[in-house]
Amino acid sequence: MKTWISIKDRLPEFNQIVAVTGQETEPIEIVRRVKWHSNGGVNGECWLSFHLRADGTPYEIEGVTHWMPMPELPKDEKLKK
Repeated sequence: MKTWISIKDRLPEFNQIVAVTGQETEPIEIVRRVKWHSNGGVNGECWLSFHLRADGTPYEIEGVTHWMPMPELPKDEKLKK
């Protein structure tokens, strides 16, 4: 079973989809950690939700304290497309 990892101990790879929790989040959010760019360089990083605003842009999640890798999909034959 997977366990929660503190962001103080380790961060997920960039663009890895993970579950997060924290003081300013819903109990669990599904996000990815990304680098953001402007003026031709990397200026920072953030956690982006898969929930979108009305204008189609993702929400930035703040206050993340812990993350967990997503589980593997079930290997049930009925789930194959």
